[in-house]
Amino acid sequence: MHGAVASHTSTSRMGRVLARVEQLPDDLRALFHATIVRGEPKAAACVSAQIDGEAFDQRYARLLRELKRDPSRVVLPQVPRLRFPFPPKKL
Repeated sequence: MHGAVASHTSTSRMGRVLARVEQLPDDLRALFHATIVRGEPKAAACVSAQIDGEAFDQRYARLLRELKRDPSRVVLPQVPRLRFPFPPKKL
């Protein structure tokens, strides 16, 4: 069986996203699993959640805002950054 090979970076990013999803309210978590994980179209997700299209759009926008708000996705550099990356030129 041939499958996609995930790098360490993409695996850790996906792990952080899934950890963040588990902290979301039930309605947003269900929307994430229906649309992004299972790939259901908008109409099917609306029927399963018993909402209209406008409510779906609002929840989806809220879901994306919540995922972007996650502070754990920021990776700080391991070494201090130099102010001047190259030595100054002698005049």
